[in-house]
Amino acid sequence: SFPTRRSSDLLSIVGREDAGMVTKITEVIAKDPKITLRGLSINSSEGLFDGQITVLVSDTEHLSQLISRLKRIQGVMRVYRHDSVKE
Repeated sequence: SFPTRRSSDLLSIVGREDAGMVTKITEVIAKDPKITLRGLSINSSEGLFDGQITVLVSDTEHLSQLISRLKRIQGVMRVYRHDSVKE
């Protein structure tokens, strides 16, 4: 069998500012053993936050599932993917 191709993907996430938002985001990512968190940066101002999340995933299906789960976090308004960066 061939090794699974893994790539780093950059996600942007936007939503309403919440004291526990970083914890909620990292919990969603940590629950999936097939996804590795590589980086997380969140800035907030005037009641809103925007963040960049870098994750290592094995395939686009897992990435799509992660995006769906992140969108379900209360307070999250938008999650979208940038072009992937090959490892």
